[in-house]
Amino acid sequence: MILLVGNCQLHRINFICGLNNIKCNYIANTDRVDPNFDTDAVMQAVSEADVVIAQPIFNEHSPLNYQMISENSKRVVFFPYVFIDGIFSLSATALGSHHVLGQQCLSGHDEDTLDRLVVDFHLGLIDFKNKERFNSSLQELERREKSVGCIPISDVIRENYKRRKLMLTHNHPEKWLMDVMCQRLFEEMGWNYRNYQASDHYQRVDYMFDAGETVLSPYDVDRLGLSFESDDQWFSTGSRLLTRMWNAKNMVPAA
Repeated sequence: MILLVGNCQLHRINFICGLNNIKCNYIANTDRVDPNFDTDAVMQAVSEADVVIAQPIFNEHSPLNYQMISENSKRVVFFPYVFIDGIFSLSATALGSHHVLGQQCLSGHDEDTLDRLVVDFHLGLIDFKNKERFNSSLQELERREKSVGCIPISDVIRENYKRRKLMLTHNHPEKWLMDVMCQRLFEEMGWNYRNYQASDHYQRVDYMFDAGETVLSPYDVDRLGLSFESDDQWFSTGSRLLTRMWNAKNMVPAA
């Protein structure tokens, strides 16, 4: 029995395995994916599986950290958790969430009114530190891949991020990147893989993540030197996120 242990990325890959006639079981490694998440149930499933494909957890205090998974499995293959910050100036962690990546870059605007904040955003006067955030997250991904021998994906991101959109949100890969991730996993496992382009229309849906709420502005494009265009709705989405964060900080009731 093949067991996938991870978050939404491996959950999605579980569907793609099914498209390729690979029978797997999936179990979440966090209650953010499965509200019925139970640590003991995960570890029991890990110990019973013939092969475990897991996203490594590096928190040494977690009972599901990568060392515990390794020690309790017959065979483990580590697959990276792709988390890339900085491509988007703002990226909500969930639809409607007040927690938005990039909000730390607003610290120099604490005394602004909401109107002033939105105007500064409109004019590109807020430094979202795109390069710094991007490099930091990619270097962390590279470090984690090397430390546990993950199937690598950071090289693909580094080589392609300027020329094509790779992420829908900070942790939701776009279909092209997801396809490459699957190809590498299948190659590692010795499985035959039928890629995204060879799939039928209804099967391609299994590659799709929620696009969430992200801002890819023309200023982000300039700061990162991207060769593709910004999102058309960057200002509308950004204004909405800024308003929501400002209201939460100032305890303004939702309309």
